Amino acid sequence: SKGAISLKEVPRIRAGDMISLEAIFEHGGPVVIYDENYEANWNITKMKELCGHRNVSLISNATYTMLMALPEEIVSITEWFLLLLGSSSRLNEELSRRVRYPLSQYIDDVELQKAERQQQRGFQLPYIFRFAPTEIRLLFDVLLRPLYLHDVSLAQICPEIMADIQLPTFLSLNRLHFSPDPGIQFEVQQNPFIFLGPRNSMSYPLHQNIFTGDVVM
Repeated sequence: SKGAISLKEVPRIRAGDMISLEAIFEHGGPVVIYDENYEANWNITKMKELCGHRNVSLISNATYTMLMALPEEIVSITEWFLLLLGSSSRLNEELSRRVRYPLSQYIDDVELQKAERQQQRGFQLPYIFRFAPTEIRLLFDVLLRPLYLHDVSLAQICPEIMADIQLPTFLSLNRLHFSPDPGIQFEVQQNPFIFLGPRNSMSYPLHQNIFTGDVVM
């Protein structure tokens, strides 16, 4: 049997403290940066009002590329299961739908699912998948989970709201100019990144942060 999960306290750093990005990177784990004087004046409702007319992608590039390259026999099996589940969509149609999803509709979906899933514990595939090959089960673990808007620069999907975002002082470009990693400046200019989804949503299983600055979100 598996042992109990060990929870660790996440260090908290005051936004005004003099601390470098390098010190955070060397920590090698998440930290919470807070500002006692900051009052957030934006939320997803405001984002919907300002940017709901835009489309967003609800599937990672890695997952999309992998699914579009599936062998025809796997695609046929997948679409057979989709029919059993009551969907008339073909796999490529479902993927295209996720690539260009109206932001306003997605926010409504999240709010609706949040209310519906309050009593739901974990995600489980329908019983029929117990008899499916492992590859199909893994595939539908991605397809049947709630859609997830994740790891997307807020400036890309809703630049109108960026005036309401206050980044910690140590993320200013003046400070980052002296960083030993020139890629950090570009990465931080894309911040903050948005992660918005209902319970049981997830990014693709093999997700990895490939850049040092990915600890900043």
